[in-house]
Amino acid sequence: MYKAPETSRNQEFPLMDRISNLPDSVLCHILSFLPTKHAVATSVLSTKWQFLWTNILNLDFDSSLCFNPRNTENSKNKMSFHEFVTRVLLLHNSRCIKTLLLKCGGSCEQRHVDAWIGTAISRNVEVLELCALIGVDRLPHRFFTCKTLVDLKLENYVTIRVPGNMCFPSLQKLQLISVSYDNDESFTELIAACLVLHELIIRRSEHDYLVFCNLSSPVLKSLKLIFGSNAFKPYLYNYKLKVYAPALEYLHLDDKVSMDFSIGELTSLVEADVHLYDNELGNDNQYLNFVVKFIGKLSQVKFLSLSINITTVCCKSIHIPVTN
Repeated sequence: MYKAPETSRNQEFPLMDRISNLPDSVLCHILSFLPTKHAVATSVLSTKWQFLWTNILNLDFDSSLCFNPRNTENSKNKMSFHEFVTRVLLLHNSRCIKTLLLKCGGSCEQRHVDAWIGTAISRNVEVLELCALIGVDRLPHRFFTCKTLVDLKLENYVTIRVPGNMCFPSLQKLQLISVSYDNDESFTELIAACLVLHELIIRRSEHDYLVFCNLSSPVLKSLKLIFGSNAFKPYLYNYKLKVYAPALEYLHLDDKVSMDFSIGELTSLVEADVHLYDNELGNDNQYLNFVVKFIGKLSQVKFLSLSINITTVCCKSIHIPVTN
């Protein structure tokens, strides 16, 4: 019996590179979701892809993605992280950098970080995240007058040293995660310079050199404060917290550090998640007075989660007024 030859699936449905047929604007949008190292690697696919990455608006640099450290054997043909970032920024064609994410490891130096941030600012960066695994002792002066920043995150070994002139007219979201401050005033002035700040997240660490956390923002709507670890030394410093945010609608407060705190009026507050702990070194009765005064301002809150841990039992009741 005659048997017709089998037709392979590939012959029946020839392979097509449908992705490459997409418009360049769509391909750039897809590449913008990749770490920049992977986006640049697509340049070897074909001549169409060779320079596509130079037009992406979101740049994500992570030194942990197997970059070659400096001064190692067989490093002649391998590029270090700071060399890669510098070269990408030089070849980048777009006049705008919408997002710059920097996770800097040991091969970076202060001058590299200054240059990269300066380039992003000159190209109207809107979202900037800097996670430093090395010491960044200062940020460039022009950073503190950036008019286009909308979203800023600083993390780990970054020290805030504010210049005399400072203003962030567009910054709406700010995250300060385990950073350090030159002094108490550096923190206060940084927050005051954010004129339209709507969301603030602060996670303190024991090396932040901040004793009096004085936070004032009349337009702030969401505030998350996480203060506490076993490494803090309340026996050396009288940690204080003062918050003035009359427009606040959401508050998350987890404080194991402050021995003295004061929270302004919270008439706009809708939701609160509060966890307070005394540090066993202060006056429990005095601390309880602070707590009672604070809780009295939560009467209008619709959603409340409250946890209070005080080591000494005090003969004083806490009354929360209930309103309809």
